Amino acid sequence: MVCRRQSDGVAPGGLRRRVKCHYRIMELTVVDNPEAGRFEARTPDGHVAGFVGYRHDGELLALEHTEVDKAYAGQGVGSVLVGGMLDLLLERGEAAVNECPFIARFMSRTPGKYDWVG
Repeated sequence: MVCRRQSDGVAPGGLRRRVKCHYRIMELTVVDNPEAGRFEARTPDGHVAGFVGYRHDGELLALEHTEVDKAYAGQGVGSVLVGGMLDLLLERGEAAVNECPFIARFMSRTPGKYDWVG
């Protein structure tokens, strides 16, 4: 399945993204949910399609785990979520350290872009 991520600008509380897979377009908003300790990819109806769990480790944000709801598996949600989360962190000037293999694979696809993540 070929999916493309398109930025649609800033939404209240996060970044809005569109995932285009074949003939379907799914709109997602990536937001920080600090009470739950995670970044979430939300559908327009508020359903959490996926999340990246994190914890504060001193001045760094430790990115622990990425999970996508089974109903959205294989639709590019994980990539949109991670890309949106990294964009939000960069925008806010926050330092992060990665502990998640999925995020590591995502960052390896664009060498140099995410060098600020430890």
